[in-house]
Amino acid sequence: MSTNRIGLIATASTTYTEPFNLARQFASLDHMSNGRIGWNIVTSWLATAADNYGDAGQLSHAERYARGEEYMAVVKALWDSWAEDAVIDDRAGGLYARGDRIRPINHKGTHYQVKGPLNLPRCPQGRPVLVQAGSSDTGRRFAARYGEAVFTAHMEKATAQAFYADLKSLVMAEGRKPDQVLILPGLSPTIASTEADAQRLMREVNELADVEVGRKRLSGRFGGYDFSHLPLDRPLVAEDFPDPGSVEAARSRTEVILGLVRRERPTLRQLLASLAGCTRPFHGRWDSGTDCLT
Repeated sequence: MSTNRIGLIATASTTYTEPFNLARQFASLDHMSNGRIGWNIVTSWLATAADNYGDAGQLSHAERYARGEEYMAVVKALWDSWAEDAVIDDRAGGLYARGDRIRPINHKGTHYQVKGPLNLPRCPQGRPVLVQAGSSDTGRRFAARYGEAVFTAHMEKATAQAFYADLKSLVMAEGRKPDQVLILPGLSPTIASTEADAQRLMREVNELADVEVGRKRLSGRFGGYDFSHLPLDRPLVAEDFPDPGSVEAARSRTEVILGLVRRERPTLRQLLASLAGCTRPFHGRWDSGTDCLT
C-alpha cells in the first residue's frame, strides 16, 4: 500500500501446498499489487518440516523435483485458464466475462488432478515473476526451465563463475535466451572503516555462536546426520561428512560446505562459527556466502 514500484517476492513450497491454492493466492496478490508479485519456488528439504505434513515423511530429492515439475505445469495452466480478453466488465449489459474465453485445464497426472479453471481473472502480469535457487544438478535444470531470477551462494569466485556459465548454457538448452534469466549472488557483508575493523567485528559475531546449536543446525543441513562424535578443535576432513549424493536435504549447500572443508581444513568450531556468521576471512579479504546455520 505504501509503494507502487517495489516488487514483492514470496516463498512458497511445491511440496506442501496444493497448486490450485497457490495459483489463486499469487494471482490475488498480483491483482492487489497491480502486477508486482514474484514467487520464490522451493521444494522444501527440511525433514522437520515433513513431520508436519502427513505420514509420508521426507520426500527424496528426486521425488521433490518430480512433484515440482508437475506442480509447475498445473499452476501455469491455471494462470492461463483465463484468456487476456476474457473480462469484458460490461456493467450496463450485465456481462462480466466471456465464458468461451475461460477454460478448464482438466489436469490428470501422477501427483495432482485439477479440473480448473482458476476462479478469479487473469492477473496483471499473467503470472508472477518466477524465482528459484536450485544449485544441484536437478535444481539447476529446474531453474533453467522456469526461473527468471536465480538466487545462488558461493564461497569462491571460481565456483560462482562456473555456476553462472553452466546455468546460462542450461537456459539455452531449454530454448530460452540467456538474458531471460538473472543470476543473483548472495552476499552478507561486514562493513567497517578498515579491513582490520571488519575482521574484528566478525570475530566478535562468531564468538557469539553456540556451537551445540550450530552442530544441530549442521545436522539438519545434512538430512539429520549425527555430528555429535566430532571433536570441536580437530581439523575436519571430507570423510567426516556423508556423501552429498546420499543427502535428501539441501544437497547443493552440503557441497558448498564440503568444498570449504576440502580447501581450508577448518576445525568444527571454526566451521560452525563461519557458517553462523555467514562470512569468513579468505586470502586477506572478506568473502561471503549465505550458508547460515542460525
